[in-house]
Amino acid sequence: MPEFLIAVIGANLFILFSPLILLYVAFWGSADEQEFMRWSFWIAFPFTVFFWYVGLRLFTSFWRGFSYGVRTARG
Repeated sequence: MPEFLIAVIGANLFILFSPLILLYVAFWGSADEQEFMRWSFWIAFPFTVFFWYVGLRLFTSFWRGFSYGVRTARG
């Protein structure tokens, strides 16, 4: 079970930070790496945007529910 969680967290971190990796390779990578990134950008970027949207949406919904619970618990 811990191996699965580590793999899921690692994959999500890679997806969320892939724009930084793409930019790094696009500017400072070798010619072959830059060509590969030109093609893979169109696959990786939409997934990255989707994961950022889902992550921010989950965080804001959690925060709203948490703050509502704190407000109602105080009376």
